[in-house]
Amino acid sequence: MNKKIAIVLAAILAIAPNMNLKAYAEGSETNIAYFADVILEEVIRQELEQPEGDLLVSELSEIKEISAGGLEISSLEGIEQLINLTSLDLRENFIVDLEPLRTLKNLTSLNIRETMVTDLSPLQDLINLEYLNIHSTPITNVAVIGNLQRLETLIMRNVPIGDDVSFLENLKALTRLNVRNTNIKDITVLAKLMEEGVLQDNPQLGIEAELDLRDNPLYVDASSDAYEAIRGIWENITNRHPNDLPGVTDLAAGSEKVIDYEELFIKDNIIDIHVEISEEDWESILGDPMAKEYKSANITVDGINLEDVGLRTKGNSTLRTTANSESERYSFKIKVDRHIEEQTLLGLDKFVLNSNVMDPSNLREYLSYELLRELGADVPLTNFANIYINGELYGFYLMVEAIDDSFIERNFEDNNGSLYKAGQGSSLQHVEDSNYDSLDLKSGYYESKTDLKNFIKVLNEMPEGEKGEIESVLEVDSALRYFAVNTVLGNYDSYHGNRSHNYYLYGQESKFTVLPWDFDLSFAGFSRGDLKTIPIDEPVAQGENLENYPLINNLLAVEEYKERYYEYINESLAYLENFEERVTELTDMIRPYVEVDPSKSYTMEQFEANTTYSETSDEEIIDFMENPMMERENQMQRPQEWEAQGERQMPQEMQMPQDMAERFANGDRIEPPQGEMGENMEDRPQRGPGDNMRGGPGGMMGNSTSIINFVRGRVENIKQQLAGEIPTTGGTIR
Repeated sequence: MNKKIAIVLAAILAIAPNMNLKAYAEGSETNIAYFADVILEEVIRQELEQPEGDLLVSELSEIKEISAGGLEISSLEGIEQLINLTSLDLRENFIVDLEPLRTLKNLTSLNIRETMVTDLSPLQDLINLEYLNIHSTPITNVAVIGNLQRLETLIMRNVPIGDDVSFLENLKALTRLNVRNTNIKDITVLAKLMEEGVLQDNPQLGIEAELDLRDNPLYVDASSDAYEAIRGIWENITNRHPNDLPGVTDLAAGSEKVIDYEELFIKDNIIDIHVEISEEDWESILGDPMAKEYKSANITVDGINLEDVGLRTKGNSTLRTTANSESERYSFKIKVDRHIEEQTLLGLDKFVLNSNVMDPSNLREYLSYELLRELGADVPLTNFANIYINGELYGFYLMVEAIDDSFIERNFEDNNGSLYKAGQGSSLQHVEDSNYDSLDLKSGYYESKTDLKNFIKVLNEMPEGEKGEIESVLEVDSALRYFAVNTVLGNYDSYHGNRSHNYYLYGQESKFTVLPWDFDLSFAGFSRGDLKTIPIDEPVAQGENLENYPLINNLLAVEEYKERYYEYINESLAYLENFEERVTELTDMIRPYVEVDPSKSYTMEQFEANTTYSETSDEEIIDFMENPMMERENQMQRPQEWEAQGERQMPQEMQMPQDMAERFANGDRIEPPQGEMGENMEDRPQRGPGDNMRGGPGGMMGNSTSIINFVRGRVENIKQQLAGEIPTTGGTIR
């Protein structure tokens, strides 16, 4: 149903001004239903299979279940007319007010996970509720839940309820409770319930209980044991988290949390991931990869079995490139709890499988994150993995922890902040009244992006060469580390490049941390000029205007920040001292797996050339395609007139349309017409039954340089800059 809704949303919004907005006021006389939110109305129409015409209140009584997660619904006004509704899933919407639910006495299941709801009082009389999910909502007063005595499942993860859990005393029907990271400090009430048989297995009734207490300040030391009251009955819970309660010497106040899934990401390790998916769903993914539609699959990760996870393709430009080629070597995203609430992989809720289709070395991303960890940056965990689809080896991939709930919990004490993902055009220039659509709010409660807008405003108002108020809105060192690694490793498919993307911002109490992301084109993989010679004081793509990158321009104008940036550069150079030995170590480890990879996008000769030094020339460029999509001599060259100083002007026939240009200048996301960027293109190769389009020799890259050659040249160049032998400026437009 959601896919259909997504398809028609644009049309609905276009005609919204003409919709009948007074019908509900006339409801008793006209029997015409009214919904304040056009997206919610479309959900109702889909349920009734009535795409147009008036909706009658009398017809709404037929609807028993609504599933409307992730549709950007902001108002529930009108839903009170669904008097026979029993199940309502509203997760990941912009809903604030639950008042329209107050009279829906037949509701037995309600999911408002990751919404903006703060007040639960409208639920106080919904006494038939058996399932309630308020995961990651900004609710602080949960006392009303004590009225809902038929609750069997209560999910409250990441809700800061604090000390008062007395409301739980009345919930004698509970079989499943998640209070992970809710800041509870005392489990006396829980212990009493468990002694009465609540939240305990009952084989006679077929009940397997579930209780999650992780990430709460429940401390154990030599003089006290917060878990003492439940130790004797803890193992009578089939699905218990943690599996084993901490011992007296295991967990002291203030000790660090241990996230189990870190065990999957042992350094320099290769694991197996098996995916079992129906032939129909797999063919659907391969037939329309640009849809990025989750399909159900069972997976086994390093021997750990998970059922009914969500699997879809991932990526943007790389995905389009692959979709328009003869390859089926896609990158994938796996959402572990897509279909089963609270299911995790040892605590990990989402991860990606990167194909490295643009990286013949298979090492660019792995090594980049390794360096960032050395500098103390908050970055995803990584591991190499052999991927099997329905029992058949599919490819040698890189498993990467997604920047999502579990990542935030692993790295930050406050995991209720705002997480933004930077899409193309996220340069952080201040534009009055812009909504900064290229910065996508992935989680958090600032629907209006007030925290983000304030950060961008403060950044752009920094007095030249002075800090201003920047330290109140930015963890400055997170940005400086990011700058240093991008500069040293030549990573310009990033904030530093002409696309200004591939990073996250995480805000805690409106103070942001820069989170690095996506490094498969580092080490000069995203080539635009000689990246070995980029000046370290102007570390943006050649030909770009440094002033269009305020995060770099304004921070490095402050002498103290520049000195710390230089320190991170020197730490990066120290890491690279043994780089060639490190690459040899890793290539020796992965070579046997690359050799048998049936979908690899390059030959072994190309793999070896990309991971060894070429004696011929530091400037040697390897052609990684036997049948390149565009021969080098046929590639488009920039017209000479563009090279003039000042703003570059394209010929009129090549310029962006005025309305699109204005939106781009405002920082808004630009959605190209269908087919223009690969979506639904008629000339994309269509996959027929029996076609073998996985990959094979040739690769997706037109050219790339050896990572060893690049590092040798780049390190030497930076050392010369730091020694004052060559300029540290001069590569950008001013």
